[in-house]
Amino acid sequence: MNRLPLSIRAMLAMDGAVRRGQTLVSRVREEMFLSWVPPRLRESVTFRIYEQYSPQSSDKSRLNYPREIFTWEQELFTAEPFPPHGRILLGAAGSGRELAWLADRGYEILAFEPFDLVNAAEEFATSRANVRVVRASYRDLAVGAECSEGPRRRRLRCRTPD
Repeated sequence: MNRLPLSIRAMLAMDGAVRRGQTLVSRVREEMFLSWVPPRLRESVTFRIYEQYSPQSSDKSRLNYPREIFTWEQELFTAEPFPPHGRILLGAAGSGRELAWLADRGYEILAFEPFDLVNAAEEFATSRANVRVVRASYRDLAVGAECSEGPRRRRLRCRTPD
């Protein structure tokens, strides 16, 4: 087995330590969020966080959000077994970064986004027959799936979101 030079091994070790540190910080943040924020307030807190990315936000430095599809996303969408065409439900569509890329490849897309970022995605959708965008959250999606008209409705105690 070829041994790597000490400088490269040190760099790889440092990279691993940084990744483990980032993972730890992320886990601590999530645990603090879950333990300090009551369940009834979590959706509101999440909305408040994402409002910072809104085009109407007073802090324009927070709009440093990528506008193009990431390389890993492009690789995922073009690799097997991802189908080369079909229908896609795109949650958390944001301002439409993935939406545009997928629509250009001919996918039929239903996208949803609960925050003001949806305005840009809706604007994009008006020029595309294969794209529909709605302002909705994952909670709206879950309630809609559980409480829609049909045979499941009788078995569930459905209520509207608070």
